[in-house]
Amino acid sequence: MLKKLLIVIIMCLLCTVVACSNSSNQSSIESAFNFNTKAALLEKEDGWLYHLSYQLVNNSDQSSYHFGGYNFKHKYLEGYDIPVIEKETGEVIDTVKSSLPYLSLSEELGPELDKINNYFNEKKFINPIEMSDLDELKIRKINKQEVLQLFNEAISKEEFPNGDYINLPAADIILEERKISGYQWQTGYYIIQGNIAYIRIELIYEDNTYLSDLINENKADKDQISIYKVIKEIEKGIIDNQCFVVSESKELVIANIKFQRLSNLLQKLDFGGKRND
Repeated sequence: MLKKLLIVIIMCLLCTVVACSNSSNQSSIESAFNFNTKAALLEKEDGWLYHLSYQLVNNSDQSSYHFGGYNFKHKYLEGYDIPVIEKETGEVIDTVKSSLPYLSLSEELGPELDKINNYFNEKKFINPIEMSDLDELKIRKINKQEVLQLFNEAISKEEFPNGDYINLPAADIILEERKISGYQWQTGYYIIQGNIAYIRIELIYEDNTYLSDLINENKADKDQISIYKVIKEIEKGIIDNQCFVVSESKELVIANIKFQRLSNLLQKLDFGGKRND
């Protein structure tokens, strides 16, 4: 019975996973951006997402390049705090938790990110490149082949259209305030020029076990595998339809896991992030 229900749910998700009204016209959206963006993404281990973007200011030849990375699985990771620096002495006197971990906060990787970004902003490549073009880029911790891959993919892509989600931070993780009935929903997202470029939904159990880890380690039971499949279809639907509002799955309950709660969390993103004009 569960298998048949899942097939129906997934088919619905593929067709109409979200229902968004687009009240904005293109001319009003354009006023929110004075640049065009090309970007490429690379999923890494344990929730990390690397990204490389190329931006060109409208009606000019002013371009900028940015390579970086966020972790959309863990809301907090040790070693990725924001340093509080004494202005006069330059001494780190405290740290503050960031909204999510990102590579530039790492003492080990941050300096290499600076090297990469300075290199691309100096060279101003506008066409695909070869590894020899990166000979002068001296990095050891970050894989240069991945940097090359991301740049060539980004520069070869079409520019992003102007999207609706202009009132959200570019990247963030939000989660339910507390664990209820033994679990908690969490959502991480990445916005590029108002578009939902990436989303990662996590189900976290009472003991802080992640469903995604159970799947990767082949420790998930049949119900958990079914839950994970629906999560992946929801993620795909959100990207395809460019809307956080989930409609078809919110009444679904599998092994006491209620998707209504996930729908409520995503609704908050949609309400707070979408332009209203």
